Amino acid sequence: MFEVIIASVLTGRVVRKTFEDSHLADRYIDQFFASGTIRRSRRNFRVEVHTRLRLTPAAPAARPVQAQTAA
Repeated sequence: MFEVIIASVLTGRVVRKTFEDSHLADRYIDQFFASGTIRRSRRNFRVEVHTRLRLTPAAPAARPVQAQTAA
């Protein structure tokens, strides 16, 4: 997983989004700067991409086996 963090230098606003693929993260960054009524200048934003490990569900705990006595 990849986390994109975009922070506005002027206002301090922070946007965080997570993506499954680095290509999706890159595409989101490109769309962020291309969209809007006023073209966004890259010098007014800080962009970071972090790799996040995917958490796997924990395996269920093994139950102890009780010895059965034959009668």
